[in-house]
Amino acid sequence: DGRADLDAELIRAVGDPVERFTEDGLRLLRAVRFAAQLDFDLEPATYRALLLCAPRIERISPERVRLELDRLLQAPRPSAALAVLHETGLLRRVLPELAACYGVTQNAHHAYDVFHHTLAAVDAAPPARRLVRLAALFHDTGKPRTRGEKRGATTFYAHQSAGRRLVDSAFRRLRYPNEDRERVGHLVQQH
Repeated sequence: DGRADLDAELIRAVGDPVERFTEDGLRLLRAVRFAAQLDFDLEPATYRALLLCAPRIERISPERVRLELDRLLQAPRPSAALAVLHETGLLRRVLPELAACYGVTQNAHHAYDVFHHTLAAVDAAPPARRLVRLAALFHDTGKPRTRGEKRGATTFYAHQSAGRRLVDSAFRRLRYPNEDRERVGHLVQQH
């Protein structure tokens, strides 16, 4: 019934979704990426299986996760995928640096919390510029660690330096090439 799912713009795992995600945990990220790339919805049983099977992503090699994240960032609106990753518990397992931004309020000059501001920045970055999208993804990850108050105003002093350190650790964990780590770290440091 794949044609019906295409017509209904649904991503559905073949057969039992829990079984499919148990066979290969990378399918968790792939399902979310396909939904974002095609602007489709996740079929309800498939979505529930994402919630249930999220811990399986921790068994997947960092290199495979990195490749899937890079593909996800090529979607027209990666924010849709990143929001689903957050909702399902996958984000804290794959990109804890970004997950920590959820609900972190900013000062009056920002309409969104750090997480939603980051999603908007990633969407605004050119899809063909992978490193720029990665820099947008990490540009404010240092804010949760540097958040403070001064005279009743929210501050994030040196959050760009904290963000660069987070790029360094995340890129090492995900086995990004050193050149990518340096270039994205530089962009985040320059904010």
